[in-house]
Amino acid sequence: MDHSRVLIYNLKNAHDQLEKIIAKKLRSMCDAKRRETNPQQSAKLLQQLGRIYRRRCPDKFSLIRSCALFNAAILREPNNIEEVKTDLNELCEHVLIISGAKACDLVGQALLFKNKVIEMRSKASTALSNVNPIPNGVCNKDRHSK
Repeated sequence: MDHSRVLIYNLKNAHDQLEKIIAKKLRSMCDAKRRETNPQQSAKLLQQLGRIYRRRCPDKFSLIRSCALFNAAILREPNNIEEVKTDLNELCEHVLIISGAKACDLVGQALLFKNKVIEMRSKASTALSNVNPIPNGVCNKDRHSK
């Protein structure tokens, strides 16, 4: 085995061991029904796992897991979005490089899309609240009169 293969092998083993340690910590933070007892604390661990999976390239499934873990970290600790956004940007840059795509701000585009969806939901909710409800029994009378 040449020197670079030994380094890659050792790095993979180190990542595997770190993944096991973090997974064990995450399990210890769950109750008997396997629910998180403190989502804010688990957010940091999920972010660390996301970093491990990001480094397992070019495995596409690891990149998807990395993205999912980063998003899970944001959901559990929204105040930490800027730090996780940095990880997401690095992940997106990495994906663009290995895919040969041109550079762009994927995280920024995703946030714009998210904000548009939130706006659409708000407009739909407002529109639905303005719809007059059908009086009770009107539909049943129509069915029985036929």
